[in-house]
Amino acid sequence: MVQFAAELRELRRAAGGPSYRDLAARAHYSVATLSSAAAGRRLPSLEVTRGYVGACGGDVERWEAFWHTTAAAVALAGDPADDAAPPPDQDDSPYPGLASFGSRHSRFFFGRERVVEQLRRRLTDQRFIALFGASGAGKSSVLDAGLSPYLRAGGQAVVTLTPGVRPLEELAVRLAGHGANTPGRLLEELQADPENLHLLLRQIVTEDPGRDEVILIVDQFEELFTLCPHREERDHFIEALLLAARAESSVCRIVLGVRADFYASCIAHVALARALDAAMVTLGPMDSEELHRAICRPAEAVGCRVEGRLLAYLIAQAKGNAGMLPLLSHALRETWRHRRGTLLTMEACRSAGFIEHALAHTAERFYEALSLPQKEAARHLFLRLVAPGEGIEYSKRRVARFELPPDPDTVTVVERAATERLITVDGQHVDLTHEALIRWWPRLGEWLTENRELLHTRHTPAARLRRSTTKPLPTMRARRQPR
Repeated sequence: MVQFAAELRELRRAAGGPSYRDLAARAHYSVATLSSAAAGRRLPSLEVTRGYVGACGGDVERWEAFWHTTAAAVALAGDPADDAAPPPDQDDSPYPGLASFGSRHSRFFFGRERVVEQLRRRLTDQRFIALFGASGAGKSSVLDAGLSPYLRAGGQAVVTLTPGVRPLEELAVRLAGHGANTPGRLLEELQADPENLHLLLRQIVTEDPGRDEVILIVDQFEELFTLCPHREERDHFIEALLLAARAESSVCRIVLGVRADFYASCIAHVALARALDAAMVTLGPMDSEELHRAICRPAEAVGCRVEGRLLAYLIAQAKGNAGMLPLLSHALRETWRHRRGTLLTMEACRSAGFIEHALAHTAERFYEALSLPQKEAARHLFLRLVAPGEGIEYSKRRVARFELPPDPDTVTVVERAATERLITVDGQHVDLTHEALIRWWPRLGEWLTENRELLHTRHTPAARLRRSTTKPLPTMRARRQPR
């Protein structure tokens, strides 16, 4: 176990010695969890090990074998420290809570096998498809933890992105990881002519003889309409995708993940409307059997089980309501934290606040632990992370870190909210982990009601355009450590 921790520290050193805060942003585990993994006091879980190694750019498969060998040795030796070891960190949970299932959590992803197979079949026959579903239906999980691992296992090159404020820039950055060109050079090519996306994808395939196609997955496609302030860039991005898929010598297949209430925005673009006629796959609510697998199979994967009456309660609450799935996953994650040994019980779920209140309990626990200045900083932060809709509900809004005040209170709020998985810090961006927070945290709802006029003013096309052309400021400075 000591040797395992020493090797983890060496891996981090070989990766250039990134800070644990940087590793936490890449691995989506807390700073405390990752630093504890390399401390050597106890063997970290396999999932934490995967996250740590992946964030350092290590060989995950080799480390998995190393972990199993070490775990067997620890069990054989009967390490006395194990008796005093604390219960597994909440980040070891097989349930992601509000976060979507990522590719590294695919072994815990159950219940959506039917739609994943449907996407796979459609993608075999068509070069352009779109997955539509309500907010909370699990589109990102289906694409990231269901479809993408299947495609990669078959040797396919998969490029995944979300459009953000500058969709062409996001596309250039993602493509640069699969070819010899720099992001700047690729962006120039994409801006010059939408047909160039097809040529760039052909170049990527040519440079890698082992692959004959690129699968381009554009998740949260609705960001084109909520975040991108330039109509010309939106149209250019859509045209590039359609031309790449329709070209006679096409080497790509394109998958969109779209929130259902943005269907009208999509079909307002004539060419996209025609493409969607034969491209749509819908993601509806799970039935009882699918919910049973989604609830029980992740627990079984780590040697636990779900109490019968808890299972019946959760299925009854979530059946027929696709938007309830983030709340279900969050309630399961909180129940995991309160579990009794290897059993997830109704009593543990009650302690977490049941499915209806678990999210609000978590958000309020986070908020009430803040100082008064930090609470004000939290209010400003969460209001920045929401964009008002035009005739539709509020949407989450990804914010560049340079847009946030660099004061210590804001930095602390970001760190604590990320630890509770209320927000996600991904590189240089901050985002609500899920839009369910907008609907199910009453305090945030009150803030939005009180500031509705300000939000609409802040998110007019002109205001969004000003922000998009503002030069980035330095990254938020780290909080000073007490002397």
